[in-house]
Amino acid sequence: MDRSRSLVGDERARVEAVRGQADVLVVWAKADLPSAGEAAPGELVVSARTGEGLVALRACLRSRLLHDAPVEHAVLTDVRHAQALGEVATALTAAHGASVAAVPLEYLLEDLRRALQALGTITGGVDQERLYDRIFATFCIGK
Repeated sequence: MDRSRSLVGDERARVEAVRGQADVLVVWAKADLPSAGEAAPGELVVSARTGEGLVALRACLRSRLLHDAPVEHAVLTDVRHAQALGEVATALTAAHGASVAAVPLEYLLEDLRRALQALGTITGGVDQERLYDRIFATFCIGK
């Protein structure tokens, strides 16, 4: 929720309905701007601009998603996956740089699209042309 403005429409009713539910996390954004309201206990306040509250948000998400189980370090056993994750990291770094430099949104979105496409090569959202190129480059297919 945007903490810098008053809730509109049925937003207040929705927030009140989910407050205190174990499977819901209410996160108030724009902590760097003047507040139009206060967060209730257990709710988080974050700022994408300054980074305020992001450590707490990550910790809360990790705790809720992993149920406080220890996080094991992932081991990549596939060269293709390592290359794809490298492409994801490069694209996300470019997207971050674009957002910091206030580059037009289209360029930032293109960087995010490239990151998603690279991630899709691992998760299954593969571009058909790239798949065929990969198959023909990797395997010797005779007549």
